[in-house]
Amino acid sequence: MSSFPRSAKGIRELELLVNENPIVKGRMVGVGLPTWPGCMALGITGPVLRSAGLPHDLRKAAPYCGYETYDFDVITRETADAYGRLRIRLDEMYQSLRIVTQCTDRLEASAGDPVMVADKKIAWPAQLAIGSDGMGNSLDHIRTIMGTSMEDLIHHFKLVTEGFRVPPGQVYAAVESARASSAATSCPTAGPSPIGRISGTRPSTTCKRPRSCAKAARSPTSSSRSRPSTRLWGC
Repeated sequence: MSSFPRSAKGIRELELLVNENPIVKGRMVGVGLPTWPGCMALGITGPVLRSAGLPHDLRKAAPYCGYETYDFDVITRETADAYGRLRIRLDEMYQSLRIVTQCTDRLEASAGDPVMVADKKIAWPAQLAIGSDGMGNSLDHIRTIMGTSMEDLIHHFKLVTEGFRVPPGQVYAAVESARASSAATSCPTAGPSPIGRISGTRPSTTCKRPRSCAKAARSPTSSSRSRPSTRLWGC
């Protein structure tokens, strides 16, 4: 945390403000209690699922973008209520600082190392530089491309005019966003413009599903303005 002392201090001040605040605890403790079967049935992930005690995080379960090379913890709670999810969010801020600190340490240690992939079939043969007018490529960039080799020039021309040729099929990818898992499915077609039909699952959609359970649990004798029963998600 030493790389970001002001951020760590701000998180700590926020903890002191809300963790033992009687108003916060009165509105959150024992509210919105999910069960593991309920979360699984509704497809709920993220802090809601982790508040029920299940340490599910795609950055650990199915690492991507090099997350498997970073050291961080998956925060869980056993209370399964809104207050537990609040505490999870606060603790995850510290874990985010751990990851960012490791990133900055690696960047400092790798200063001067190449950042472009060496395969010219998928990467431009020179680092992109903008012209003096702020538009287009600079002359130095063009000279580097033209003067490197004819093969690099051909690959550069094909990348710019055609792009990548992706084989047809179906692809699914998911990431761990701040609220929950965010996923997308695509059915690309063959050709230089392979983007086909894309469908996505956003965390806000799945995390709102328990509201239907809360409405169903409303007492039939209560008025329409009364507070719905959100003490238990038994769906």
